[in-house]
Amino acid sequence: MYSKDSLLGSFQPNGGEDGAPILPSDSKYFHHISRELAKERHQLYNRMCSILEDVEFVDAVRVLYGGLPVLANLRCGAWYAPTRDDCCYFKSTDGHHGNWSFSLVRLNLNVVEWCAAKGGCLIVDATRKGKKFPDAMNKTIPIWAAVINRAAARLDPRRKRMSEWDTSLHFPIWVTDSETNQVEERLDGWVDSLLALGTDLENLLQKLDKPLRPLWISPSSTLTHDMDTSQLHFSPIVLVSASKQDAGARRNSSCPGVQGWPYVYVPGAGDDEESWALGLKPTILWAHHQDLVECGPHNIESRVSHLVEESHSNGITTQGSRLPGLCVATDSHHLVPKGCSSVGNHPHMQEHGFFWIGRSNLALGNFEAGRPLGIWSHVDAVLNCGSKEHESLKMERVPSGEENNDAHGELPGRYMWCPIDCSKRDKAALKRKLPAVLEFLSSKLDAGCRVLVHDDEGSDACVCITVAVLLMCFSEKSNTEEAGGSSDLRFCQKFGEFDEVSIATARKVTKDAVRRRLGFVTSWYSDGRPTRGMLKQVFNFFFEMGRTGSTSPTCEKEK
Repeated sequence: MYSKDSLLGSFQPNGGEDGAPILPSDSKYFHHISRELAKERHQLYNRMCSILEDVEFVDAVRVLYGGLPVLANLRCGAWYAPTRDDCCYFKSTDGHHGNWSFSLVRLNLNVVEWCAAKGGCLIVDATRKGKKFPDAMNKTIPIWAAVINRAAARLDPRRKRMSEWDTSLHFPIWVTDSETNQVEERLDGWVDSLLALGTDLENLLQKLDKPLRPLWISPSSTLTHDMDTSQLHFSPIVLVSASKQDAGARRNSSCPGVQGWPYVYVPGAGDDEESWALGLKPTILWAHHQDLVECGPHNIESRVSHLVEESHSNGITTQGSRLPGLCVATDSHHLVPKGCSSVGNHPHMQEHGFFWIGRSNLALGNFEAGRPLGIWSHVDAVLNCGSKEHESLKMERVPSGEENNDAHGELPGRYMWCPIDCSKRDKAALKRKLPAVLEFLSSKLDAGCRVLVHDDEGSDACVCITVAVLLMCFSEKSNTEEAGGSSDLRFCQKFGEFDEVSIATARKVTKDAVRRRLGFVTSWYSDGRPTRGMLKQVFNFFFEMGRTGSTSPTCEKEK
């Protein structure tokens, strides 16, 4: 990497001996120099030191609101909250102008639980786009809060009569009135869609004593004294944007007890980690940040490579990495809140680290949740669709191509490994393997088995498989006549047992049905964040099955 001095060399600003400029102002070399200097500002060392600097501000806000839990808005926010209590996932695209949306895929009901239990929360994020707050904080979260408040009022008529129960939309003052009015016109429609999901919203929203309302804090805000949020007439969702706006400013690293190096400040440095992190994850950074600062810009890449390789060989990033104030890291981004194994804090999570999806007998988790030690005391069968498997489970594996020859129609073997690649590398991997997966799962569920479905991180393939099973094998019967009441999903048929029945079911599957089932899953499992490409394969599987009349639709491998 070139430095400014090495590129300019001995060039004299006033020209050579004859007074003529060595490089004309329009020279291609100046473009080359500016491009190299721009690369320097985005080097790993500069990113890391910028994150460390921004975390000092986040810590100051945390002290100011000492009684509120801290949630990181994934994925960028995970870098700025090393001692967070939980995570959430609000996307900026849901707040883009003209594309406003309330996501039925990302319900973030765990945020409601925290606000109900603690009277509010802090959500940490950052942006690199030269503005104080990302669109997730400017619009997505305010839209979400208004929809939740209106849903709570609709489910509890007493709240409608409460003058202090605020159902208004609260955007920051820099959002125009025109845009605010356009969004307000859509709010009731989003409430209708939320209540139609069939999740048990009524019991959850009854816990809210006060309506939700966003507040905004950035490094340009004035922090005065400790805030007593209990005196407010609403539950504050404090949106903390961690980064400053002075991009390119040069700093000296200030990590306590460490001799650091100068660096260039990068706002929102944690964003788009694939382009700069070299495999570094927040858990690794905060376990070794002093060492990494001391390495300096020239040695940090080799040191990070060593730490990443070491974490993979030891399973640190996915198997029990611990940080101050946290419990177990379920993977590189999803950290389990303190005490989450307690029923009082997270009613859906079991001590083994997986989550039950309603009364379906299906559970979801990551690679660590499927560890052999003690798993069989909780579940009767395991489907692993990740890229790796626990060594001691290999002997339990259902052999490839094994026929359904059990007397009760149940596949022999209680463990199946069916690795499914991500949609970016193989656009049809999930669609090709769904027939075998559905046959295994439906046979186990038909026999009354409790089944764990997991992948490496517990957020993508396993969630899409669960959605497919719920669409194919379960029927929905509401326990209450009112929208928002809980729904009882009952197992009703095996996949492939009656081809005509399975095909008829597939023909009824719509994109809206896929979204509804995904909303149901994520209401029980907040770590579920499937990619668009994987969800598309679920719909395409049912569409092709209904069109071709086959329970085993064929599809060529697509790259």
